[in-house]
Amino acid sequence: MPAAPPLPPSRYRDTDPLAVWGFVTALLLWPAGLVLSYVALRRIRRSGDGGWGLALAGAAISTVLAVLSAIGAVLYLAGSGLPGQWQRDAAARGDAATVRSVTQDVASDLTGLREDDGAWPANLREVAQEIGLDDDGAVRDVHVEAYLDGDALCVEGTLETGSGAVLASYADGEHRADVGCADRGYPVTLHTAAYRAEAAGEDAAHEAALTESRERGEAAAAESSVGPPKDLGLLGTPTVDLEACAVLTGNLAHLDDPAVRAAVGELFAAEVEGQGDLDMDNAAYRLSERTAEADDPSSMYWLGVLRARHSCWHGGYAGPGDPPVFPTSWTIPVTQEEVDADRALRDAIAAGTADPAAVAQDRAEANQEQAEIDAILAGYR
Repeated sequence: MPAAPPLPPSRYRDTDPLAVWGFVTALLLWPAGLVLSYVALRRIRRSGDGGWGLALAGAAISTVLAVLSAIGAVLYLAGSGLPGQWQRDAAARGDAATVRSVTQDVASDLTGLREDDGAWPANLREVAQEIGLDDDGAVRDVHVEAYLDGDALCVEGTLETGSGAVLASYADGEHRADVGCADRGYPVTLHTAAYRAEAAGEDAAHEAALTESRERGEAAAAESSVGPPKDLGLLGTPTVDLEACAVLTGNLAHLDDPAVRAAVGELFAAEVEGQGDLDMDNAAYRLSERTAEADDPSSMYWLGVLRARHSCWHGGYAGPGDPPVFPTSWTIPVTQEEVDADRALRDAIAAGTADPAAVAQDRAEANQEQAEIDAILAGYR
């Protein structure tokens, strides 16, 4: 019998196992599925084996899951606050590095000054400019304090930040974070411990004087009667600031205390500065800057007080005990004709053509006014 014809070659190709595994793992563990599927696609392209569709499906599923995972991770990080925390941590590390750098630099500068002068400086403020400290004892916003224990130096730096203070100290070639020099056994400072306590005490005393002076002014304002201005005919009298007048009137009996004088001057200037109010011979300046002259009853300080008080009274502020005593010439209505005549006399005196009788009368009136002022100021103390 004749032989059977040969069978045609089979068109079937074996499925690449990586394509199967890539598709399965894409649903369970997408990173592995993504790798296996892409490797399977490359192998099938070279070998011609089956499984191209499985590998392509595994790669697509893994890619979609990867994108969804990335989006989820971004949303989680945005809601978790971790980026902000990382930024804060980075800023904290930068702040700590700044404090370490400043303390080491100041220690080096102080050591160099000691080597040049043969002794440590008695006060850190005395060499502030030489070592780069500003008026607040700071370098790059780091507040610096220097401590001595015998011949050993410790420099402490503090940087105030939005999240707290960064503290570090440098001594014996070693930095310590969050540890001050006093905790390291350096109890004696070049200035800071006593200076800081003294400054804190001065600040507290000043705040107390401000509070008491303000309260006395409020009490004086409560007892005052403010009506229409007393029209004495005085020309050029400025508008009166009632708050400043209350502060002045309420503290008149306490102005012999330098702390009260300073407090009243500060409160007074805060009320009138830039407003043009109560500008009687720069009264705010007299009250705040000339306190050293208050020991002299006839000083410009007390004259400023008297003129400011007169301006308050003339402007309509009637506090406890008003009206006060003023020189007679201050309480007599002045007309424009009198002002013009006075100016004419001054011009004539300057030109040497003034009537001697008029000049003598003018001087007599001025001497009488000054005598009355001296008598009033003597009673202020």
